[in-house]
Amino acid sequence: MSIQTCLRCKGPCIHHHHEGVIIDRCSNCGGAWLDQGELESIIERRESVHSSSFVQETLKQGKAGLPDEALSDKLPCPKCSETMKVINYAYDSGVIINICPSHGVWLDSKELERIEAYRDHWKKEATKRRAEWLNLSNPGAPENATSGGLLDFFRSLF
Repeated sequence: MSIQTCLRCKGPCIHHHHEGVIIDRCSNCGGAWLDQGELESIIERRESVHSSSFVQETLKQGKAGLPDEALSDKLPCPKCSETMKVINYAYDSGVIINICPSHGVWLDSKELERIEAYRDHWKKEATKRRAEWLNLSNPGAPENATSGGLLDFFRSLF
């Protein structure tokens, strides 16, 4: 179900195709409403390619927790009008998003792209460092082991 008005600037929202998903994007500020499940669909498709400078900029902004100003961010869910929760995506990405557990997520301008860049980076790191992480989780196991405590944890991230 689409929204007509931006939650931030009250500008008009239009349908926008992103990674095969139709999202509601503000034509003024670039914010976006994604219905429940749409963010996960976009992340799974992973068609967008971001420049290395954008990825590095995104990673530099990574920080655990919530900045003080985020605590006062009281956006209402456009579906149920309940105040959405403010979270740091993946705990330490530094991408602060607003989420309604029942209906969807609000992303300010460039936050969708930052989430994609963050996820792509860590997916590549997981592939590149798989053997190293296996050895950390199972020091005596051969390098081609396929399971372990730490490995299972990293697999759960993706």
